[in-house]
Amino acid sequence: MHSLENKYRLNKIRQTPRSRKSNSGLTFVEILVVLVVFGIAIALFQTVFATNMSAFDEHIIRANLWQEANELFERLTTDARLASDIIMPDPNGSSTAQLLDPEGNLIGNYSIMNDGRVLFDTGSNTVTMCENVDADKSVFKRNGRALVVDLVLTQGSLSRPVTISVTTEIFPRNN
Repeated sequence: MHSLENKYRLNKIRQTPRSRKSNSGLTFVEILVVLVVFGIAIALFQTVFATNMSAFDEHIIRANLWQEANELFERLTTDARLASDIIMPDPNGSSTAQLLDPEGNLIGNYSIMNDGRVLFDTGSNTVTMCENVDADKSVFKRNGRALVVDLVLTQGSLSRPVTISVTTEIFPRNN
């Protein structure tokens, strides 16, 4: 009986290092599970990050378009209020508006170009006022003596085009 006990102890001692060795590492399946879970977590993080970046990009573009429209309207309002007359080829809608002072001199000519720019031409100098105008949807119109400007600006972003639309009516102060 004593030899049987010794054999059992001997077997137990011999198996202990082996069993410790086999339990100390990771199996291939365990590594695969960890990699799959890690991949799913990264995919979710990337989706949230990309959505936030797209929204941030659209917000910046929209702010830049509003700034561009504001700069045009400030200049146009100043010039139109100095004008005594606004001449347009078609009062119901035109891509050009010519502003004349009380003496009949040219203050400036505003033109919406097909390439998306709004140009201000004084006769001796031409300045680009806007670069993102949708020429098909933007127009100068007359409403009595007032100049009505329908302006649509569009610019692409990471996910889709960003568009703003603004209309203003400007009354000349000089008669």
